[in-house]
Amino acid sequence: MSQPVTTFRIFIASPSDCNVERKTVRQIINQDPTIRTLKRELNIALDDLGCEDLLSDLGRPQSIINAAIEKFDPHWIVFIFWHRFGTDAGMGMTGTEEEWNLARKMNEQKSGRPTVSLYFNRATPATYIVDPDQQSALANFRSRIFSEYQALASEFNGTSEFEQLFRAHLTKRVFALTNGQLALPKHLTERFLTASRGLLTWQRALGSGHEIARPELDELLERISGSEQSSTLILGGPGAGKSSLLSAGAHALIEKGMSVLAIKADMLGAGINTFEDLSKWLHINVDLRDAIRILASEEKVVIICKYYDLI
Repeated sequence: MSQPVTTFRIFIASPSDCNVERKTVRQIINQDPTIRTLKRELNIALDDLGCEDLLSDLGRPQSIINAAIEKFDPHWIVFIFWHRFGTDAGMGMTGTEEEWNLARKMNEQKSGRPTVSLYFNRATPATYIVDPDQQSALANFRSRIFSEYQALASEFNGTSEFEQLFRAHLTKRVFALTNGQLALPKHLTERFLTASRGLLTWQRALGSGHEIARPELDELLERISGSEQSSTLILGGPGAGKSSLLSAGAHALIEKGMSVLAIKADMLGAGINTFEDLSKWLHINVDLRDAIRILASEEKVVIICKYYDLI
């Protein structure tokens, strides 16, 4: 007996200056390899809708769009902004602002559905395309909503960063559709631990069972715990104890509740040449970079790599 298909509907809203990001959303939903794999394996269908999909009809254009949104009954409404806020749609507010008010109303009436996300592009636009009035209107809107809805907002710098951010957010939402049967963060943390066995099981103690006191371990842990993000390169000759130090550090970080992926690159197979290959080796069905971003949105993630130069 075939498993029923779960449908997840997404409405895309934005002023006209975010057409590239709108196309990016659709490309990720319909063509991204990670998302396509998840849809197939989890038996999920993703439907997307934007104002460009609607046929012209009699009546006020924005009223037609609003009615279509309610009929589409989205699970997720995605708002994208850059430097414009839109023009008056006939009711004393822009079309995007009407869509925002409708999204809030639907969310309140349906106990949290649709969920709503706002994405703000921090990239500096070319001077000749900037309308000061539009920028001011957007700034006013943003300041109004941030006091109450800041948790819904994300920032990005250009289309490439938006693509990475939206893919990670969509991946997380797709996994959430499994109703807890496959919790993505827990799943990824477990896969990371399994993949880290080579370094985690490395000998950290002398033959007597006593671990060597390492001042550099305390320094390393303090650096990681005290920084939002950091990179550390550890150098030393053969037999200096680098693997033991990294193993001890990995265990200490895991005990602190952090997600750790500790790889000994010399243990990777010869056929691992891309991130896709590495994801398969880890037995995760999402791109490793997306996996790290998803985990990092909830907790600190530490990547430890021995023999980095081999990757």
